[in-house]
Amino acid sequence: MQKCSYCEKDYEEYKGVKVVDSVSGDIKNFCSSKCRKNSEMRRKRKKWTHPMKKTSEDVEVKQEEKITKEDNKKKNSKVKEDDKK
Repeated sequence: MQKCSYCEKDYEEYKGVKVVDSVSGDIKNFCSSKCRKNSEMRRKRKKWTHPMKKTSEDVEVKQEEKITKEDNKKKNSKVKEDDKK
């Protein structure tokens, strides 16, 4: 298993890309073209390189959003019915 030089993710050897710097002779291993391109543009590592963990707060917020959307739909349907009368 090799490690990506950009995101430090382990990947199978046959799946990645090796890039050799012609000036210094350094060998860089990349797991995907996305990592290779971001490294060439000298970008810093982003959140997508590591999986984000869901917290209980995130789940609660999503449930609250669903409830408010359902309430809004009910209110809108009542308003439409009142307009028809």
